[in-house]
Amino acid sequence: MLGARDASMPAAQRHRRAPIRSVARGLARESPVRSRARCLALVALASGWWCGPAFGGRPGAGPEFERVVDGVRYARLAKADPRPLEIHVLEVDLASGRVALEAAASGDPDGPGPAEATLVDPLRLVDRPDVVAAVNANAFRGLPGASGTAGKHWKLDMPVTIAGWARTPGGDASLPDCDFDQFWVDAAGGARIGRADDAGRHRATTAVAGFHVILSNGRPVIGYREKLHPRTAVGTDASRRTVWLVVVDGRRPDVSEGMTYRELAALMRDLGCVTALNLDGGGSTVMLKAGAAGDLEIVNRPSGGTPRPVPVMLTVTTAVREPAPATR
Repeated sequence: MLGARDASMPAAQRHRRAPIRSVARGLARESPVRSRARCLALVALASGWWCGPAFGGRPGAGPEFERVVDGVRYARLAKADPRPLEIHVLEVDLASGRVALEAAASGDPDGPGPAEATLVDPLRLVDRPDVVAAVNANAFRGLPGASGTAGKHWKLDMPVTIAGWARTPGGDASLPDCDFDQFWVDAAGGARIGRADDAGRHRATTAVAGFHVILSNGRPVIGYREKLHPRTAVGTDASRRTVWLVVVDGRRPDVSEGMTYRELAALMRDLGCVTALNLDGGGSTVMLKAGAAGDLEIVNRPSGGTPRPVPVMLTVTTAVREPAPATR
């Protein structure tokens, strides 16, 4: 029987509430341990972020992909709920044997000095004929000035240090840092996310670092500050052979206002990821893709109006090369 409040609800909303009521009735008949576990699931269900699909509000819905090259597909998704959003997705099939993932880093400007890289326009940083797509990767820090504080007015050719691990075909542009989680490709060609052990670091063919894992074993990792920002993320399926690169635009009222970490985790899960890593975001968020003529173009809307210069990009290439040994 429907209560007065339920009777006034639209039918679709009553159907969504029915499983919650059913779970609640069953809690009283269970052991305390099982009851507590199901309570957690109930809270997640009721809050909406755990089970709510990210695409179109219905299970099984997803973006419509277009082919970039064999092994790479791209999709753009526009959403009005829960706020205006523009989302860009690259799906990379490493099992195809046609493409590979590779980090690109700008050069070290001072050798043994404190800088590890300079800030470079994203299009220039990945300007190679074998690159068909790319997203920004590692965060970075300016060098301390005369006052002892690091500058944050990012500009072209500015010397910076790279936050976390960055391994390119030429070696390590930056070493692993315990403050940053990692994405790397292992010697067998599988994509991995988390913290690589010594053996894993030695055998990795490419690596970049992000702030933290947001999805682990298909479950969102919570506990981070929930603010709306532009986001960049990388995720992998259970086979470690399909990788998704995702950019969510933000800071553009009525166009795309950004996502929280929980929403980003739900988006990555709905794409098919079991593990996902939040990369640098904000003004650095950018996605490049080869257009019809083969030239790389920026497909998202950087929050600053123009792309911010960055030191590291995660690229998709059509040529698989033998990696050079680590140099640091």
